[in-house]
Amino acid sequence: MEISEGERKTVQKKMYAGYLIVQMVMDEESWYVVRNTPG
Repeated sequence: MEISEGERKTVQKKMYAGYLIVQMVMDEESWYVVRNTPG
């Protein structure tokens, strides 16, 4: 919620700009890939 010019407005903002959120099954192989990804 923001107040602009005396009016309340509902706005959407990006929570983690510049990040990639991934949903995956955690196992040995996928964790290895995550740990060894540069950056």
